[in-house]
Amino acid sequence: MVALTLRLLASAAVVCFIRAAEDLSRTVSLSNDASSGIVEAFRAAAAHCPLSPAIELIGEKWTILILRGSMSGLRHFEEFQASLGIARNILSNRLVRLVQAGVLERRRDPVDRRRIIYELTAMGADLLPTLVALRQWSEKWLAGPSRMILADKRSGKPLQELVARDHAGRAVSPADLTWVDAEVPQKAPVRTSAAASAAQSLAADYS
Repeated sequence: MVALTLRLLASAAVVCFIRAAEDLSRTVSLSNDASSGIVEAFRAAAAHCPLSPAIELIGEKWTILILRGSMSGLRHFEEFQASLGIARNILSNRLVRLVQAGVLERRRDPVDRRRIIYELTAMGADLLPTLVALRQWSEKWLAGPSRMILADKRSGKPLQELVARDHAGRAVSPADLTWVDAEVPQKAPVRTSAAASAAQSLAADYS
C-alpha cells in the first residue's frame, strides 16, 4: 500500500511538473512575443524621432563648448580659440558647420569691418535649456557642485533645476513615458500590445 501510494504521488508530481513546464513555456513564448512587439514598436517610433539629427549636429565635445562660449559672450574666432584651447582647424570646421546649420550667424563686425563675428541665431539660443540641463546633470552625477554657478543677471540667483514635465506641469520619469502617434486622433500608445498584457498576467501568476 505504501509503495502504491508513493508511486501515485510520484506520478502526480510528474504530471504537475509537466503542466507547469508547459505553462512556463507558453509564458516564455508570450514574453518573447511581447519583447519582439516592443522592439518593433520602438524601431517604428525611433524612425520618426528627431533626436538623431540633433545629435549629429551638436553631440560632440567641441561643438558643445563652442555653444557654451557663444552663450557666454564669445563672438570672434580668436576669442573662441584662446578660451577653449581648440586647434584652429577644428574650430574653423565646427564654426562652419554651425553656421551652415543655422545655429550661428557669421557676419562682419560693425566696429571693425576686417573682423568676423559669430552670433547665436534664434535656433542657437533655443539650445540654452539643453546646455543648462547637461551642466546640471554633470554637477549631480559627474563633476560635483561647481564654484561658478549659472545665475540670472537680474537677480543674481542660480537657475532652478530643469525637470521634464507633462502637459499639466507634473514632473515625469522615464517610466511615465510612452510613444504616441501624433497623427492618430485617439493618441493610442504605440507600445501597448495584447501579447505584452498576456505575458505580464501569466508572469504574475508565477511570481
